[in-house]
Amino acid sequence: MINIAICDNNLNTCSNLVNYVHMHFQTFINIVDDFTNGAELLDSIYNGEIYNIIVLSDTMSPLDGITTGNIIRTHPTHKNALIIFISSNANQMSAIMDIHPFALIHKPIDINFFHSSLNAAMNTLKERLGHITLTQKGGHVNVNINDIFYIESDNPGKCIVNFENTSITHHGTMSSLNSEISISGHNFVRVHTSYTVNPLHLKCFNSSILQLSNGVSVPVGKSYRSCFMKKCKNSYVF
Repeated sequence: MINIAICDNNLNTCSNLVNYVHMHFQTFINIVDDFTNGAELLDSIYNGEIYNIIVLSDTMSPLDGITTGNIIRTHPTHKNALIIFISSNANQMSAIMDIHPFALIHKPIDINFFHSSLNAAMNTLKERLGHITLTQKGGHVNVNINDIFYIESDNPGKCIVNFENTSITHHGTMSSLNSEISISGHNFVRVHTSYTVNPLHLKCFNSSILQLSNGVSVPVGKSYRSCFMKKCKNSYVF
């Protein structure tokens, strides 16, 4: 499911776009949050909320859309978010394009163009969400997220991504990779300081250990136990 943020200083515009998204895209979305300035949006992102699509107006106060967009592009969990820019100032085009928006909509908003832009963004996400790019010493590899069994932290700045019968050392932290996976709409579960598992491959578990369908056992840390047991309560307990 897709998370959307709509950020515009005009309350009516914000409310109308939120209602439109709920009305026409409700089967595809998880949440739609609305904000009246960039500072509010960034606070939500810094507090851990993840947005796949961000609808962003250029004219806002105290933090305008262009400044907000540039900050978003430096954030590890949102650098690849799809930004649909809404602009009322033709003089801002160069600065807006530097943010690499997915689409640009001029005010007053043509609702048909908004619909087609958002629909195109949804389709792009559907193609993107099933895969993730891992960074190796020799380059990059694109993998299907569903094929990942579990992830374990390794040396500082690295983690090991484990598949059914093989593994890849990824040059990046487990936390940052987990965030990218969350953005894709997949719900991996942190079960230990050093381990995150893909519930698709969970075979059985008890309060201290879980077993995956390939026979690998992974420890469940005490501080993660309660949350893990709730999320996996319908799985088989041994």
